[in-house]
Amino acid sequence: MFFSHDIPDEEEDDDSFVPPPRVPSPEPELEPTPQSKRATVEEVLDEDDPQNLKRFPDPFPGQEPFPGCTAFEGKEGESAKTFGEGKTLFEEPRSRQTGARVGPYAPFLDSDEWELASWLSKNVSQTATDAYLKLPITQRHTRVSYHNNYAYLQKVDQLPTGPGWKCEIVNAAGNRLDEDDEPKEDLELWKWDPVECIKELMGNPAFHDYMAYIPERVYGKEDGPESSRIWDEMWTADWWREMQKDYLLASLLAP
Repeated sequence: MFFSHDIPDEEEDDDSFVPPPRVPSPEPELEPTPQSKRATVEEVLDEDDPQNLKRFPDPFPGQEPFPGCTAFEGKEGESAKTFGEGKTLFEEPRSRQTGARVGPYAPFLDSDEWELASWLSKNVSQTATDAYLKLPITQRHTRVSYHNNYAYLQKVDQLPTGPGWKCEIVNAAGNRLDEDDEPKEDLELWKWDPVECIKELMGNPAFHDYMAYIPERVYGKEDGPESSRIWDEMWTADWWREMQKDYLLASLLAP
């Protein structure tokens, strides 16, 4: 049994209700991260590595530090100096292309034809290349400027090349007797001309910032004590400096 006065009035209940204060819940305690048992290695620069040392160059007398190349005074007042700039083996073909008003991919028409030729030379035999270029679908749709392997090789032969191979016959002791009953054997020695190789290396633009023509002593400290001397390149050693000073007046060594 209940009476009506036991039922609270809705309006009175709404007016007298006070919400409880909001108290943030305490953050759960985090368990400490277990320390890894794996060995770790911290990378530290090698203080003895010349690449990580400060460099204080002492160039050859009369010369600017690398990479400059102005002049040096010899015993007779002679000087080795630059006479201007010339085109390298990598720049000459481009100059000819510009003069002939052809693209940089000449003798090929464009980059697509060049890439196809490069792929054929690396992955396909000459017999298969000839068969591929003679396919009707190749001639109708690809329409490259070389229609068979012979025409393809003619274009390849027009590309700039590096130093040519030279063959020298070398006589060595072998397992065959010659006319004098001596055990001999003729061997083929294939080689490059080192001077031509140096020309190609010097003309390669990828090595422009890594070439040196002037000997210099390099030290790890500014005051230059001999104990801080750095030897890391050919031009930082003493041989080049002595050769330049005593034997190559009015000249420069090729690197």
